[in-house]
Amino acid sequence: MKTYILLLFIILFSCNSNQKMEPKNIKITPLSPYTQEHKNAKNELVREDFFYLSGTYSFNDKFYKKLKAIVKNHIENNNDKKYTFYAIYIFKETEQLNENFNIDKDVSSDSYNSDLLAHILFKNNELYVFNIIDNGNIVYDLIENKEVTDLEFDEGVVLKRK
Repeated sequence: MKTYILLLFIILFSCNSNQKMEPKNIKITPLSPYTQEHKNAKNELVREDFFYLSGTYSFNDKFYKKLKAIVKNHIENNNDKKYTFYAIYIFKETEQLNENFNIDKDVSSDSYNSDLLAHILFKNNELYVFNIIDNGNIVYDLIENKEVTDLEFDEGVVLKRK
């Protein structure tokens, strides 16, 4: 009987601790090349920044707030031009996506969509898209502050309904 009570206690504790996991030591670190700047077909200035996220986190409100603050700080310290579109891609840290990665030599970023954690887009310096992505599926919209169930992330910057 004691074994069953102990087992039940362990299960309840582990489920509860996952829901309240504090994001710890999370930071975004540039992937090489860190930024790309170009003009699109309409001659509009576009910037794309690439990062990986390290640290301990789980998908919850505390993590979303922390990530939003990290992105806000990055934009405030790096937005020195008026971009029509400014995209930020944050990937999970993996064996491939880390400080040794080079997007130019290692493959296109589209190959890592399943490792994409966040897609953020500013349009004319206004936050336009801030999506949390898990295994290629958009799971949370940080602008609307709501879960998303019918969108997937496809081919780098294209959003497609499931």
